[in-house]
Amino acid sequence: MNARQSRMLSALENLTGQEQAVFRVVPLVEAWTVPEINTELGRQKGNAPDYRVTERCLQSLKEKGLIKRVDSRYTREGIPNIEERPKVTQQTAQSIMIDNAGESKLTALETLYAHADGIRAIIGMLEKLAQDIESTVLEVEELLQAKDQQSEKLAQFKRLLAEFSAEK
Repeated sequence: MNARQSRMLSALENLTGQEQAVFRVVPLVEAWTVPEINTELGRQKGNAPDYRVTERCLQSLKEKGLIKRVDSRYTREGIPNIEERPKVTQQTAQSIMIDNAGESKLTALETLYAHADGIRAIIGMLEKLAQDIESTVLEVEELLQAKDQQSEKLAQFKRLLAEFSAEK
């Protein structure tokens, strides 16, 4: 690993959560403006952060050498993706082995990435569960409506029978 890569990895490890979110949105090859980046953040997170917060994060990322600014556009061209980190499974993170020298085989950052991946997996499962619950609610509503319609038809039938027997 060369000195530039070491500096970049060090800078990546010290990003705030907001800076990480902004960094992930900045494109690798094409350059985007602050409004484009802010819009994409809003799309991914559900609501866009304040425009000034995004600008401050971009400025900080630029000062750390993680992104480039060309005119009024930002890009990560030539800069590694934050997702290009060592792949660590949750099982690996949970079973950190200590070698004979007493050094951890996983760095603290790798462990945090593994936990973040686990959280993302849980979020995915919760989203799937929410979709399943919503589908079930819709099915139950349809069944209740069908039952109400059947009850109404039965009530009509009873009224007709009552009228028919009253006529005789």
